[in-house]
Amino acid sequence: MFTENMLQDMAELGFFRYPASQTYHGTHNGDLYDHSMAVYHTLQHLTDRLNMKWQRPESPLLIGIFHDWVKLQNYEQVGSGDDLRYIHTAQRLFSGHGEVSIILAQQFLQSHIQAPQLTKEEIACIMYHMGAFTDRKEWDYYTNAVRTYPNVLWTHTADMVASQIEGI
Repeated sequence: MFTENMLQDMAELGFFRYPASQTYHGTHNGDLYDHSMAVYHTLQHLTDRLNMKWQRPESPLLIGIFHDWVKLQNYEQVGSGDDLRYIHTAQRLFSGHGEVSIILAQQFLQSHIQAPQLTKEEIACIMYHMGAFTDRKEWDYYTNAVRTYPNVLWTHTADMVASQIEGI
Protein backbone atom coordinates (compact mmCIF):
# COMPACT_ATOMS: atom_id res chain seq x y z
CA MET A 1 0.00 0.00 0.00
CA PHE A 2 2.81 2.44 0.82
CA THR A 3 5.14 3.17 -2.10
CA GLU A 4 8.86 3.82 -1.80
CA ASN A 5 8.15 7.51 -2.46
CA MET A 6 5.58 7.60 0.35
CA LEU A 7 7.99 5.93 2.76
CA GLN A 8 10.71 8.42 1.84
CA ASP A 9 8.34 11.33 2.47
CA MET A 10 7.27 9.77 5.79
CA ALA A 11 10.95 9.60 6.75
CA GLU A 12 11.46 13.26 5.83
CA LEU A 13 8.48 14.19 8.03
CA GLY A 14 10.15 12.46 11.00
CA PHE A 15 7.73 9.53 11.31
CA PHE A 16 10.52 6.98 11.71
CA ARG A 17 12.69 9.19 13.97
CA TYR A 18 10.41 10.88 16.50
CA PRO A 19 9.41 9.51 19.91
CA ALA A 20 5.76 8.65 20.50
CA SER A 21 5.71 10.77 23.67
CA GLN A 22 8.03 12.81 25.84
CA THR A 23 6.92 11.24 29.13
CA TYR A 24 4.03 8.76 28.94
CA HIS A 25 5.10 5.98 26.55
CA GLY A 26 7.49 5.37 23.67
CA THR A 27 9.98 8.05 24.69
CA HIS A 28 12.88 6.89 22.52
CA ASN A 29 13.80 8.05 19.03
CA GLY A 30 11.80 6.03 16.51
CA ASP A 31 9.03 5.08 18.92
CA LEU A 32 6.34 6.99 16.99
CA TYR A 33 6.73 4.40 14.24
CA ASP A 34 6.97 1.54 16.74
CA HIS A 35 3.85 2.75 18.57
CA SER A 36 1.93 3.18 15.32
CA MET A 37 2.83 -0.33 14.21
CA ALA A 38 1.89 -1.74 17.63
CA VAL A 39 -1.54 -0.08 17.31
CA TYR A 40 -1.90 -1.51 13.80
CA HIS A 41 -0.88 -5.04 14.87
CA THR A 42 -3.19 -4.99 17.89
CA LEU A 43 -6.05 -3.61 15.81
CA GLN A 44 -5.48 -6.27 13.15
CA HIS A 45 -5.34 -8.98 15.83
CA LEU A 46 -8.64 -7.72 17.30
CA THR A 47 -10.12 -7.61 13.81
CA ASP A 48 -9.16 -11.22 13.15
CA ARG A 49 -10.18 -12.55 16.57
CA LEU A 50 -13.48 -10.65 16.83
CA ASN A 51 -14.36 -10.91 13.14
CA MET A 52 -14.64 -7.13 12.98
CA LYS A 53 -15.95 -5.60 9.77
CA TRP A 54 -14.36 -2.54 8.21
CA GLN A 55 -15.43 -0.40 5.27
CA ARG A 56 -12.16 -1.46 3.63
CA PRO A 57 -9.61 -4.10 4.60
CA GLU A 58 -6.64 -1.72 4.89
CA SER A 59 -8.35 0.41 7.57
CA PRO A 60 -6.43 -1.09 10.53
CA LEU A 61 -3.13 -0.24 8.81
CA LEU A 62 -4.18 3.29 7.86
CA ILE A 63 -5.54 4.01 11.33
CA GLY A 64 -2.45 2.57 13.00
CA ILE A 65 -0.11 4.62 10.84
CA PHE A 66 -2.02 7.92 10.92
CA HIS A 67 -3.69 8.06 14.34
CA ASP A 68 -0.87 10.07 15.96
CA TRP A 69 0.37 12.15 13.04
CA VAL A 70 -0.31 15.24 15.13
CA LYS A 71 3.01 14.38 16.75
CA LEU A 72 4.85 15.21 13.53
CA GLN A 73 4.42 18.86 14.50
CA ASN A 74 5.46 18.30 18.13
CA TYR A 75 9.23 17.86 17.91
CA GLU A 76 12.38 19.63 16.92
CA GLN A 77 15.80 18.05 16.53
CA VAL A 78 18.61 18.97 18.90
CA GLY A 79 22.13 17.62 19.01
CA SER A 80 23.71 15.31 16.48
CA GLY A 81 25.39 11.95 16.19
CA ASP A 82 25.16 9.93 19.41
CA ASP A 83 23.63 12.98 21.14
CA LEU A 84 20.79 13.34 18.61
CA ARG A 85 17.41 13.72 20.29
CA TYR A 86 14.06 15.34 19.73
CA ILE A 87 12.45 17.73 22.16
CA HIS A 88 8.84 18.77 22.44
CA THR A 89 8.13 22.13 20.91
CA ALA A 90 5.33 24.55 21.72
CA GLN A 91 5.54 25.91 18.17
CA ARG A 92 2.47 23.99 16.97
CA LEU A 93 0.45 25.48 14.17
CA PHE A 94 -2.87 23.73 14.94
CA SER A 95 -4.57 22.35 18.04
CA GLY A 96 -6.60 19.17 18.40
CA HIS A 97 -5.00 15.74 18.64
CA GLY A 98 -7.35 13.72 16.45
CA GLU A 99 -8.30 16.61 14.20
CA VAL A 100 -4.73 17.46 13.28
CA SER A 101 -3.84 13.82 12.69
CA ILE A 102 -6.75 13.60 10.24
CA ILE A 103 -5.76 16.80 8.45
CA LEU A 104 -2.13 15.74 8.11
CA ALA A 105 -3.09 12.23 6.98
CA GLN A 106 -5.50 13.57 4.35
CA GLN A 107 -2.87 16.00 3.05
CA PHE A 108 -0.27 13.24 2.89
CA LEU A 109 -2.60 10.85 1.09
CA GLN A 110 -3.80 13.52 -1.35
CA SER A 111 -0.22 14.25 -2.35
CA HIS A 112 0.48 10.56 -3.10
CA ILE A 113 -2.68 8.80 -4.24
CA GLN A 114 -5.33 9.62 -6.85
CA ALA A 115 -8.35 8.82 -4.62
CA PRO A 116 -6.94 9.31 -1.13
CA GLN A 117 -9.88 9.98 1.11
CA LEU A 118 -10.05 8.36 4.51
CA THR A 119 -13.44 6.78 5.08
CA LYS A 120 -15.78 8.28 7.68
CA GLU A 121 -15.11 5.21 9.82
CA GLU A 122 -11.32 5.77 9.63
CA ILE A 123 -11.80 9.45 10.44
CA ALA A 124 -13.93 8.59 13.48
CA CYS A 125 -11.35 6.03 14.66
CA ILE A 126 -8.49 8.51 14.34
CA MET A 127 -10.52 11.37 15.81
CA TYR A 128 -11.53 9.43 18.93
CA HIS A 129 -8.66 6.97 19.38
CA MET A 130 -8.00 8.60 22.76
CA GLY A 131 -11.37 7.35 24.04
CA ALA A 132 -12.38 8.91 27.36
CA PHE A 133 -9.03 10.78 27.39
CA THR A 134 -10.65 12.99 24.77
CA ASP A 135 -11.72 16.36 26.16
CA ARG A 136 -14.85 15.97 28.28
CA LYS A 137 -16.83 18.31 26.03
CA GLU A 138 -16.31 15.74 23.23
CA TRP A 139 -17.67 12.73 25.14
CA ASP A 140 -21.14 12.85 23.55
CA TYR A 141 -19.51 12.91 20.11
CA TYR A 142 -17.22 10.05 21.11
CA THR A 143 -20.23 8.02 22.30
CA ASN A 144 -22.06 8.72 19.03
CA ALA A 145 -18.97 7.71 17.06
CA VAL A 146 -18.75 4.39 18.93
CA ARG A 147 -22.44 3.73 18.32
CA THR A 148 -22.07 4.53 14.64
CA TYR A 149 -18.71 2.82 14.15
CA PRO A 150 -17.98 0.26 16.91
CA ASN A 151 -14.41 -0.01 15.62
CA VAL A 152 -13.77 3.39 17.26
CA LEU A 153 -13.84 1.61 20.63
CA TRP A 154 -11.49 -1.11 19.40
CA THR A 155 -9.11 1.53 18.04
CA HIS A 156 -8.95 3.11 21.48
CA THR A 157 -8.36 -0.34 22.96
CA ALA A 158 -5.50 -0.98 20.52
CA ASP A 159 -3.95 2.39 21.39
CA MET A 160 -4.18 1.61 25.12
CA VAL A 161 -2.64 -1.85 24.63
CA ALA A 162 0.27 -0.31 22.72
CA SER A 163 0.85 2.63 25.06
CA GLN A 164 -0.10 1.32 28.50
CA ILE A 165 0.48 -2.43 28.35
CA GLU A 166 3.36 -2.65 25.84
CA GLY A 167 4.73 0.76 26.83
CA ILE A 168 5.36 1.84 23.27
